[in-house]
Amino acid sequence: MQSLKVFSRRALVAALLSSFPLAGAASKRTKTITSPQLSQLTCATSSYTAAGTDSCSVTLTAPVQSSTTVSLSSNNSAVSVPSSVTLSSGTTASFTAQIASFTTNQTASITATLGSTAKSFTISLQTPTLSASPASIAFGSVTVNTKATQTVTLTPTGSGTVTVSSASVTGVGFSVTGPAVPFSLSPSQTATLTVTFAPITAGSASGQLTVASNSSTGNIAVGLSGTGEALDPVLATNSTSVPFGQVTVGQAPSQTIELTDTGNAAVTISSLSVSGSQFSTNGITTPYTLQPGQSVPLNLVFTPTSAASFTGTLTITSNAPIVAVSMSGTGEAVQHSVVLNWNPGTPNSDPAVGYNVYRAPTGSTSYQKMNISLVTPTTYTDLAVTSGQTYNYEITAVDNAGNESPPSNTYTVTIP
Repeated sequence: MQSLKVFSRRALVAALLSSFPLAGAASKRTKTITSPQLSQLTCATSSYTAAGTDSCSVTLTAPVQSSTTVSLSSNNSAVSVPSSVTLSSGTTASFTAQIASFTTNQTASITATLGSTAKSFTISLQTPTLSASPASIAFGSVTVNTKATQTVTLTPTGSGTVTVSSASVTGVGFSVTGPAVPFSLSPSQTATLTVTFAPITAGSASGQLTVASNSSTGNIAVGLSGTGEALDPVLATNSTSVPFGQVTVGQAPSQTIELTDTGNAAVTISSLSVSGSQFSTNGITTPYTLQPGQSVPLNLVFTPTSAASFTGTLTITSNAPIVAVSMSGTGEAVQHSVVLNWNPGTPNSDPAVGYNVYRAPTGSTSYQKMNISLVTPTTYTDLAVTSGQTYNYEITAVDNAGNESPPSNTYTVTIP
């Protein structure tokens, strides 16, 4: 007969639990915790042309659970950083990089290290250099109360950006204009400054243009010089003597002279006066202004009223020294003549062998024979006439026997 084992309820439950784990019961597991890793090193500025500070930061892949230190270093003494930066929480920590003064182009690498991970950031240190062309400006002579300008070109010659902070001049009469300051020039850019010399008094002047910038060579100095020249209006003519020669009375020929401002200031002609009633001018109405280098023609006219020699002087008054032009000419009388033509006649039915010409002033009955010998053609020219006079002419025919016909009709002629 088989025997039965009797277990208590507690023992039975314990046995069952040891043989069959309860459904849903969790088994024991080991949990692994991963530390945050270095993800990034960045700085606000990657290029410097002068000393300064740069804001930098390191970034981790996850928030830290406990204080974590990231080591920092720089491979260039011109850029210094703290030896380390500590994160007590979060994923980012900031630090400051100090950029010292430098005189050559170079680079600096900042390195952050956490465990076996290192991140780097490169900062470029570029030396800005500025040059000016020309190195000096000579304006030469400039008339007082006028101005002359020249330009200066600014060019970066280094690899860094140049910042011009000011452009100023010294010296009476000098000034400068250009881009508003401050302004920056990259190596591929240029800027132009305009320098003006406007003297207000006569004499030599000197000055200096100073351009201040962050150039490694310091401020640029451009020497300035010029001479103020006193106002000197000068009026010149291409001829100071105008001969007209012989001119028929009543005619009015003209000759032209050229007036030129050969000075450095405007000439204002205030009057043109002529001595000698036979002479006159036209072509200019006063006042008349000529600018330096400008010319104007002036006509001189000779109108003789009688057969005689005449002289005169043109006096030109202006703000320049007086100019005088002498004039001369001779009036030549007009040679008038009277030409008579007639048809042949017979004194007593006999052929005429010649003719006599008689002349009397108008209003007179006293006729004078003009010819010494008989006029054989049927024409006669009277050269002995006077301007303004009126004459009466009569013709008679003479035959071979010396018989003279009665006078012809009367011909009246007025001489101009």
